[in-house]
Amino acid sequence: MLSRRIFETDFAAALQEELARQEMSIRELADRAGIPAATLYKLTSGRADPRLSTVRRIVAVLEPREKSFIAVIAARFLLNDLDNRDIPVGDRKYRVPVLR
Repeated sequence: MLSRRIFETDFAAALQEELARQEMSIRELADRAGIPAATLYKLTSGRADPRLSTVRRIVAVLEPREKSFIAVIAARFLLNDLDNRDIPVGDRKYRVPVLR
């Protein structure tokens, strides 16, 4: 899962792995996500860091069941102790990382 893997390795490696796993080309991802292919080539080569809006578009294509997510920036030992829980808010559910 890309949205989890990007916290375990660098974004470029995680994206390359996920594209290979799904047998999807950069061009196909670009078309489906509405992101210029040149931007994705820079991201997969590690020559650029993605904006949050770009990550959201990529995740929406590669993980369509995950409609929204919360990014957590923390030390490794804290990330290892996180679980995800679905929290209802109004008529929607949000997957929220919580400490075990």
